Amino acid sequence: SPTKSTPKPTPEPTPEPTCHFKDVVITELASPEASYAKYIELYFGDENCEGVKITEEIKVISYGPGDCEPSSITIDLKGKTIRDDGFLTICNSASAEYFYGRGECTVIGGLTSPANLRGTESIAVVDSEHDIIDIFGVPCTDAHPNNKQYFVNGRAVRKFNVWDPSSEYNYEDWHVFPQCGQEVSPDGMDINEWKEVVGPVCAPEATIIITEIVDKDVDSYTNVPRYVELYAPRRRHRGMGFDHNLKLVIFHSDSEEPHWPSAVSIDYMPESGFLVVCNKAAYESYRSECAEVSYDIAGPANSNGNDQIALISGDESGWFVVDIYGVIGEDGYDTDHEFLNSRVIRKLHVTEAVATWSKHDWQVCKSDIPDPNKWDTDECGGAEDAPSLAPTDSPTPESQKDCQFFFSELSDVRGIPFIEIKSTCPGVTITRDLIVVSWKEHGLSCDVSLKGMVVPDDGFIIICANKYQHNQEFGGNFDYVAGKWRDLSVCDIEDYLLLAGNGFNSYAIKDSDAGCDKSDCVGSNCYSGCGDKYLDIYGYPGTSLAYTDHVYDECRAVRKMNYPYGQSPFIPDMWEVICLSFSFNTQPGEEC
Repeated sequence: SPTKSTPKPTPEPTPEPTCHFKDVVITELASPEASYAKYIELYFGDENCEGVKITEEIKVISYGPGDCEPSSITIDLKGKTIRDDGFLTICNSASAEYFYGRGECTVIGGLTSPANLRGTESIAVVDSEHDIIDIFGVPCTDAHPNNKQYFVNGRAVRKFNVWDPSSEYNYEDWHVFPQCGQEVSPDGMDINEWKEVVGPVCAPEATIIITEIVDKDVDSYTNVPRYVELYAPRRRHRGMGFDHNLKLVIFHSDSEEPHWPSAVSIDYMPESGFLVVCNKAAYESYRSECAEVSYDIAGPANSNGNDQIALISGDESGWFVVDIYGVIGEDGYDTDHEFLNSRVIRKLHVTEAVATWSKHDWQVCKSDIPDPNKWDTDECGGAEDAPSLAPTDSPTPESQKDCQFFFSELSDVRGIPFIEIKSTCPGVTITRDLIVVSWKEHGLSCDVSLKGMVVPDDGFIIICANKYQHNQEFGGNFDYVAGKWRDLSVCDIEDYLLLAGNGFNSYAIKDSDAGCDKSDCVGSNCYSGCGDKYLDIYGYPGTSLAYTDHVYDECRAVRKMNYPYGQSPFIPDMWEVICLSFSFNTQPGEEC
């Protein structure tokens, strides 16, 4: 009889790859004027998530403008299926799917859901513990037109190189529309696509002009001192940073495109109002007169006279001329704009940026003497020993709205807390209604007025909890160390309540005279929109730093030296929290 063969063992099924559901980012928020075409677009970076049903508690939540707590209406993604391309898009209505196409909307959230975007809220993805996985916007803050959190009649698009989720919002990771009036219609959206887009290209709100270009006449072909001098004619644009994508560029010979590799970003103007960009040889000659050094031999600070030098706004994907010397597309040799072995001076009456060159605006001086950081003559031969235009007198009360005030250090070390504020107007009596505000735990807040006080001659204002204790610790020391924030003198204002709970408090310098309801908004941050009443801020309005990464209990929050200007909203990257684990005589403003 036949024998029974032993059946082969059934192989165990290969386990399916596991999706990491928390590898998810918000890639686009669409809030066009058309109410039917709004959506929230998410992308799951783990390729194992493609086509997979979500089995974990993942929700989308929203914070209303100024709200510190999220809305109770959420979108639960558990049980929803991720598209095969990794996207999951939540639309606000069935009409959106009709407009964008069948299958483009993974979820129809409804008109009461976070997907019915207004363009002023913060949107976050959270896990089962309600911990934020990824977020757009800063809870507790309002979104105002032209700031980086406002997308009414527009959209917010995550930059294509920012793949990692972040529990804190960084506006530099996003393109936010509308800016400068550039609204986006439903036709301008790209649902279920994530690609690099051209950000808003806006004219700079600060006036910066080219005032001098030098190709010095020396007996050398390779080591010629050359520089470009920039100037801010208005005092309110000095001693501050800019967020306008301004660059100093060169158009070589008859080129119609800037030489992008050598472009020099112009994102700050010194308090003198002058910014000189030097080549290597000019730096060796003028040293501290040079604010920037361009070592690129093909750069804008190293022209031999036949090129076009310009300030432009934008980048390779889109740009326009703000101010220029020369004619784009025309080689400068044997023209009115050649400056070989010469010094070019802007006529003194031309104080506005001009996008089209005119020979009547300039003076070309052969073999002339340069005068970096000065612009008080447009005559050839008049540069030597010319006085500086940098302001020497204290500003008048009428011009005080051009003065800058910003935090340079917040300290909470060894029970002797203090706040250090830097002003660009030393010696003046403050006539503006400036207030320093602290927000504490449990909804408490305190403030102290700066109005009426005289800014010390070194430009630093120190607020302490106890004058006697502060002066015993810090008084009598030297006042300046090169390259560091420093005021080692005495406490100027004593206010215990303002500083109580110091390392957990949020702080702001508030200008009560300026706000979004005034057309003449002024102050340090007008360049980023007139919606801010805060000249500077560390933390978040209306709430303490508790449960954030920005607490500096028993530590110091020190502003980084390359951000000498006020900023609102709060940008953590501008600060460094320094905690000393050893005995060290911490000084106000000293940077480790």
